[in-house]
Amino acid sequence: MIEEILIQNVMLKNELVIPANCNSLIIFVCIKARDRCEIGIIAEYLNKAGFGTLEINLSNGEDYKNRRNILDFDLLTERIIGITKWYSEEVRTNKFNIGFFGIGLGSAVAFSAAAYWGTKIKAVVSWKGRPDLALNELDLIEAPALLIVEKNNQRSVGQNRKAYLKIGSVKKIEVIDTTIERVSRLSQTWFSKFLLGESLKEGVSTIS
Repeated sequence: MIEEILIQNVMLKNELVIPANCNSLIIFVCIKARDRCEIGIIAEYLNKAGFGTLEINLSNGEDYKNRRNILDFDLLTERIIGITKWYSEEVRTNKFNIGFFGIGLGSAVAFSAAAYWGTKIKAVVSWKGRPDLALNELDLIEAPALLIVEKNNQRSVGQNRKAYLKIGSVKKIEVIDTTIERVSRLSQTWFSKFLLGESLKEGVSTIS
């Protein structure tokens, strides 16, 4: 279902999918257009597993006229906070557990918004992310956090390990040869554990 909501005087377009008997909502945080195709594949995988998903276009036409807005992390974090508030009060989703999935630069926004919401956000997953860009907020995170990192990108591995050390909640890092299917399965496992109220021990897991 494509719908538009007004957040901070900006109309944002979202795609909401709520499977039957669903009790959770995963909000995808994506900044770059090139990542949206992969987000769609992961969202469909999670829908089949019974999770509701919300794919957001964080920018509108006006933002593209003012390019700085597209990489204004404070502005984008405020929008995610507003979107989360809207759906946490909306009658279709107000009883759902909420998680964030951040991809690329969107992971910094997801972690910043999770720090704001505290225990309201039940889990966060980051893929190909830059959580280190939210370094000052990471020790405020209360949601269990999974960092999925491409093994062949050593710069990204270093950035994510730096962020991992700063995260104060339950956490795990997977350094792997990534495929969409592998990322989808890891994400489903993480969200199943924490959006459904289970628990997981802390630890670093490096998978070859």
